[in-house]
Amino acid sequence: MQDKIYQYIKEKSAGIDSDEIVRVFFQMQDGYPPQMLDIVEKIMNSDPRFVRDTNNLWNINKEIKTLPLNATRFAVVDTDVVKLDAKQVIPSLIGILVFEDKELIFQKIVEIDYPFELSSEMVNVIDKQKEYLDVEHTTPENLEILYNHLSRSIIFHTAPARFISMINQLFRKRIGMELESQTFSIGQILKIIDPEMKINSFESMVDMLEIQRNDNPNLSERLSLRWAIVIKMIEKLNALEITTVAQLEEMLINKSGYVNFSDFNFTEDYIKNLPQKPGVYLMRSMDGTVFYVGKAKNLKNRVSSYFVNRTVIEKKMDRIFKQLFELTCEEAGSELEAMLLEKKYIDSFQPEVNTQIDVDVEHSAHIEKEDVIVFLPALEPEHISIFFVHKADTMYLRRVSKKIPDYSEIKDIIPMFFNDTIDVSSDYTPEQIELFWRWFSINKNNVSSIKPLWTNSADILLEKISEYVDDDDLLVQKLIHV
Repeated sequence: MQDKIYQYIKEKSAGIDSDEIVRVFFQMQDGYPPQMLDIVEKIMNSDPRFVRDTNNLWNINKEIKTLPLNATRFAVVDTDVVKLDAKQVIPSLIGILVFEDKELIFQKIVEIDYPFELSSEMVNVIDKQKEYLDVEHTTPENLEILYNHLSRSIIFHTAPARFISMINQLFRKRIGMELESQTFSIGQILKIIDPEMKINSFESMVDMLEIQRNDNPNLSERLSLRWAIVIKMIEKLNALEITTVAQLEEMLINKSGYVNFSDFNFTEDYIKNLPQKPGVYLMRSMDGTVFYVGKAKNLKNRVSSYFVNRTVIEKKMDRIFKQLFELTCEEAGSELEAMLLEKKYIDSFQPEVNTQIDVDVEHSAHIEKEDVIVFLPALEPEHISIFFVHKADTMYLRRVSKKIPDYSEIKDIIPMFFNDTIDVSSDYTPEQIELFWRWFSINKNNVSSIKPLWTNSADILLEKISEYVDDDDLLVQKLIHV
């Protein structure tokens, strides 16, 4: 029954009430016993795939950690590499498979775009690998599609951690975004499940799990084998009564090396009590130098990830833990505000561990940069953050109270949309505005926004803004932490 309800809501792309469930799935009409609603409540509350949405309707639970493993949206990442020499390898192609409810919904091969020249021999090797599947170059448009899929998935990978890091560098350079998805090493999970399992290669992993394979699988076949490995892995986890992502994460935490908090001026409780809200975090050494700045959609989840399961990002973590003494976190109203704040702090402190200091503006020519006003959550309760972006080079942020709106500052801003002779100065740097456009191009369908020129005048535009501030139905549907 629940599986059918889940599929029904998914296809409908909208929430349903208990009455609709009774009518559709129990096939009862007017006059049905009122106890049926209680039965529906028990059924829906017992399944973590469902949750009440803001309209008090039953909808699909977007909190992926609580979902059963066999109902979770997975991305399986495989990396083919080119050897530079006996000691160093680099990824050439990254294969991505995304599954939802065991159904393949997305498949892509990403060609790594290197900032250095490859030898003719390596180019030949890469060209040969491209024959396995059609390869689309890493254009911003393709990367945005890929990012959207991966950002909503749990990522399992068999690639070394530095290759996953390189995927993020690619996203950061080309579209100004960074993945915060849950990322798990398949090999590490299997070794924890069965410490006797000796895994020294992809082939040994497949053979140990008794999965049939060809002697020399091509890239497409290797990706399919990755999914077969995940299926086997989930079966083994279920046998251990590990049925959700949260339980899997807890298992890895319990098996991971202990972090000695006596080395820091903050405690483990500080990490546990961080808010589950967007924000930025600054890592300082003992002399107070900021050596790393990061941003997060969820501060608690992101910062906690540094103190568990260290082997996943061992190289970077070792560098961080050698210096880390002080950790400070700052909340933001939305991921966008956190991203802009992160850029501000990176420019200010020039932290040595950060690699995403420069914003490459050459790769955003495809983004349509029309005047726009965007509404997002504010950090202050009962407030809204409003971004005013004009001509791709001017951006302001103003916060308005929903209880007692004050539009005086906004009245001074909106004439710039209708009069090019007005001399305006931006609240943000060109690089921060570039980050806004990259973020907006990916999230524009998930947030409330207005195109000022559609309103024809400053007075009408102000009325429209006040409608969004005053009308919860108009605003709340898309007013989410993105």
